[in-house]
Amino acid sequence: REISKTKEITPEFIEIVKKHGEFSFNVLLLDVEGKNAKSLIQLVTVCHTKLSNTDHSNDLKQICTNIYIKLIEKHHTFMNQVCNIKDNVSENETDDKINYIIQTVYKINEFELGSKIITQNLKNIFKFFIRIFEYLQQHLFINETNITSEKILILQLSKCMTILENTLKTLVVLFTKNQKIIKKDANAVLCNIPYSADISVIDKETYQQLLKFMIMAAYSKISVNNCKYLSTMCSIILLDYISDSKCSSHYILKLLYPKRLIEDNKNTLESMEEIYTKLTSNALKYVETNENDSNSLNFSNISMIRALISNARIETLLTPIKSNNGNNDCSLFSYCLDETNYYCEKSVEASMKIVAFESMKKWIEKTMECYKMKQTTDDTQQKEEYNSICNNIDQYTSKDMCNKFMQFILNNWSDPVDTIQQKVEDILEVLLNLILLKSEYNGKPEFYKEMIYDIYDKLFKLDYYNKTRYGLLSIVVPFTGVNQCLSIQSDIIALSIQVLRMDTMARIVTNFIGVFYGLQIKEKSDEEKKKIFDTYYAKPLCDALTSSNSILRKNANIYLLTSLLKCNKDVFGQTIDKLKSDDYNNNENYLSAILATIKTASHVIGNKNKSTETEDDGKLFGGIDKELLLQCFNMNSLNIRIDAFGLICENAKEFEFPTKTEMELFREFLPLNMHCAIPEFRQKIESYANKFLSRLRNGILTSWKDIKKIEKKRKITEDLLTKKNKLMERINEAEQWLNELLEFCIQSIYPDASYQRGSIGLHLIEILINVFGITEINLPSGFDIRKSALTKEIFPFKLPIITERNVFALISAINIPYDTTRQSILNIFNKTEPNQPLPGIETVEKVEELLSYVISKLNCPRAQENDGAVLLGKILTKKYINQLNWDIKLISKDEISIDQNVKGEAVFIRFIRRIIAMIDEQIKIAKNNLLYASKRYPMFGLFNFLNDFLSTLNYNKYIKDHLEELREVHKEIYERIISANEIVLDIIQNSSPEGPMPDVQDIGVAIDEIVNEFDEGVDDASSKGKNFNVTLNCCWRVIKSTR
Repeated sequence: REISKTKEITPEFIEIVKKHGEFSFNVLLLDVEGKNAKSLIQLVTVCHTKLSNTDHSNDLKQICTNIYIKLIEKHHTFMNQVCNIKDNVSENETDDKINYIIQTVYKINEFELGSKIITQNLKNIFKFFIRIFEYLQQHLFINETNITSEKILILQLSKCMTILENTLKTLVVLFTKNQKIIKKDANAVLCNIPYSADISVIDKETYQQLLKFMIMAAYSKISVNNCKYLSTMCSIILLDYISDSKCSSHYILKLLYPKRLIEDNKNTLESMEEIYTKLTSNALKYVETNENDSNSLNFSNISMIRALISNARIETLLTPIKSNNGNNDCSLFSYCLDETNYYCEKSVEASMKIVAFESMKKWIEKTMECYKMKQTTDDTQQKEEYNSICNNIDQYTSKDMCNKFMQFILNNWSDPVDTIQQKVEDILEVLLNLILLKSEYNGKPEFYKEMIYDIYDKLFKLDYYNKTRYGLLSIVVPFTGVNQCLSIQSDIIALSIQVLRMDTMARIVTNFIGVFYGLQIKEKSDEEKKKIFDTYYAKPLCDALTSSNSILRKNANIYLLTSLLKCNKDVFGQTIDKLKSDDYNNNENYLSAILATIKTASHVIGNKNKSTETEDDGKLFGGIDKELLLQCFNMNSLNIRIDAFGLICENAKEFEFPTKTEMELFREFLPLNMHCAIPEFRQKIESYANKFLSRLRNGILTSWKDIKKIEKKRKITEDLLTKKNKLMERINEAEQWLNELLEFCIQSIYPDASYQRGSIGLHLIEILINVFGITEINLPSGFDIRKSALTKEIFPFKLPIITERNVFALISAINIPYDTTRQSILNIFNKTEPNQPLPGIETVEKVEELLSYVISKLNCPRAQENDGAVLLGKILTKKYINQLNWDIKLISKDEISIDQNVKGEAVFIRFIRRIIAMIDEQIKIAKNNLLYASKRYPMFGLFNFLNDFLSTLNYNKYIKDHLEELREVHKEIYERIISANEIVLDIIQNSSPEGPMPDVQDIGVAIDEIVNEFDEGVDDASSKGKNFNVTLNCCWRVIKSTR
């Protein structure tokens, strides 16, 4: 980078650049794993570019060339040693090194300087590759006469196969990049033409050896498919280096298809005849074995066909050859077509099908090239040649042959292999272009019309629930235009939409409809677009949205409407207008369709507070009336209710102020829907409410920021003052609305409220705290105060969530007997200011009074009251003992009284010891009369209270100063746990008729009855069973509370 930035060229700078380039090239050659190849190549390229404008432009190239020549010589020496080893067992280290050498050639060839170096040393590289093939001949291309499938599999998985694949890949790149220079050299050698060039890249021996190994790799049973694919390409490239197309065609037949060469062709070359003779004893045996193979379908054959079509010149392919039936019109081109058709029709293996369809596509593209060359050339002689070629090709592109291609497409588009489907689509695209090109070339538009009609006819004859129909129509329609399609089947859109009643068809059908609609409205005015939608889409779309079939409704909304909206946003307004018309407004699914349409549109084209057609604040997204949404709130369908609520809450962007109508509808929704027993419904209410309240906060924050900006201006105009007043009025309305919402939530958590109402009320209070905070506002993510006009007054008001009245309302709601509601109450109190007492509970006496109430409830055997008391105790002790460090006494209003003067330096230690003292008293009662203790003083209440207090204690805060006290007090607690467990174990272990576990169904009723009977002094025989259950329940809860 530093080198590239320097502009001054000095001798010192040139030396530095040379050294950097040389060093980088050396490191690149040694980079075995290739981790730094990209960076090194960039560095060498920068150095080469920097020197290119100086007198030393070739210096770096010469330096790197010399380095590479030495490296090649070193590699040759290594390969000579390897190939001379008689042992046929390959070693991993040797294989790894050979792979590294091949990859080095591949890497160097990727950049300009490296490519030039490779070209200069191409002859030596080819010879080096021949040595690699000789090594592979020892270890890979073994005698295949009686080889087993197990042995083939072992060789295919060996590192030698990786070497072969990498070598072939590199050869293909070298042949492609150096095509011109290799072709001239090879043609001169093969045709014995005098030729002088600066660089000699190939000789007859090298050509023969490369051709030999390419044919062996192509037809060997051991080669994997990818190696066959690459080696066939190399074989055809080498054979087509012969400049005379007739000679090239002759030797392709003679070497690769000897059975098709039925005449003694005069198009021979002396050098090629010598090469042929030498290949007879080795490589051509593989070809002979392949031709005699009983299996008419194999990968080598179709790979060779593909290589012929892709890599041979059209002149070579169209050279006439005699066939067995005496047909003089036969050529390699027609033979390739016949073989391709055969493999497309008969192949079962996916790999063969893929190559066969690639061959078909290449064949059609080659045909198109011929037609295009005839049209583009101005040379008279060339025109005559191309005219002759095109006349030969015309017979291969007849109507019957095009129909045959189309049948292959229809038969294979739905193949489960994605690659095959893609190849088939590619064939259809080039086939359509071929039909058009041939029609233009011959001046016969009727050929095009007939073929296109036949293609549509075939597609329309397919079943409506056939995916192939829609997948191929999505390709054909853009090519022909929508009018031609509609002229054949005018109701195609309406019929296609009905197919959406099947889930598996939804994506493919809507993709086609989206393509179709996009083409229809392309470059059309708004009025024309509206007319197109009304004519073809409005009725079938609205029919689907209001259909009695739920799958059709869902797919029309999720897929079809989305697809249409992406093409044209105005579809939304037109759909809403159509749904509001008399044709649909009495439909039972009318409201559902309206809401679904709005919901989809809001996601696709973005949220807006109001319809683009109205400025009325009483209307929402799409011009929906307030009365319509109120009607939705009262519907039997919960989905319609929650969708309508979601529409209100998600009706605008994150920082857009909610309208009055939205806030009114929000409040209208809650009383009607808070008692729903479906948990998912309530969760959605809370989720939507969170979004709405966050948007309201963001809107207030934005408006307040704008007010502050106005106030900071030196001169405030009348317009600015009016704007400020409007913004302030908006904020005041929002504050009043929030206070009303908070009041509604507090009123919803009265002690006898239903679980559903209480749960939503508490969750809404939580959301208000999370969004608006208690003393400080929670800012939205990404909002930077420093960049705004806000300083001290970040927010215009504080929401009075934690007031005296609200605190006691929350405390009374603790008696709602559900864990989720109690957890919400705990969460609310946990978010209060840690250093401030709760409003209304601001004295030690008030806290002690409340804790006295807690103690009385802890002594109750009823689980509901006991658990509520534990939670209240946890809230009070965390606030006043852990956070405020108040010394609170435990005063009981019953017969148990304890000494409040306990030892302990820390307040929390003294409080723990007061609880322990109360536990001691209850243990004493339990030792004397366990039944009485179970009814009046169950020990589990205090143990639960103590356990919760310890769980909220911040040990890290106290452990440094009060370690010894903590150890002592925990020891005392363990002693009480042991004492309590010793008392109850006898009951739990007692083998009684009722069993060791309490009867859960009876306990809820039994506890209330027994407590009442105990109060009235009832003690008859009928209550003994119940007494045992209560005692047993108490014992089990003691065990649980002391775990």
